[in-house]
Amino acid sequence: MKPLISLDVFDTAIFRKVYSPTDIFNVVEDVVGGNFKQLRIQAQDNVRKKDIFYTLVDIYKAMSTSFNPKEEIKAEYVNCRPNSHILEMYNKGEADYIFISDMYLPSPIIKSMLEKCGYKNPQVYVSCELRACKG
Repeated sequence: MKPLISLDVFDTAIFRKVYSPTDIFNVVEDVVGGNFKQLRIQAQDNVRKKDIFYTLVDIYKAMSTSFNPKEEIKAEYVNCRPNSHILEMYNKGEADYIFISDMYLPSPIIKSMLEKCGYKNPQVYVSCELRACKG
């Protein structure tokens, strides 16, 4: 029987091509304009105060203006890259793996990001969907 290894998605299995996670909002702001980054951060802070298991939809509903979340999803997808050490370990097939995240993105998006980075058929579990902390 193979061991089961659980890995965090962001900053473990995949990295972003930005320094800080909120820097992805700069990428989005370059496309959509306005004061996106500030509004986006404020909206997330507001929904986090109401429920720790918030989703991307919750965040965008809380924004005072109507931005499209598709641009943020696109920015996340374009700006992710694999952690080559973890990917190599994963591809050896010596263990079974699950990927976990406390991210607000839905699991199909995170799964797509992992697949783009070379992780074949990843099993993904996201806190906001399961209403449970990743620990």
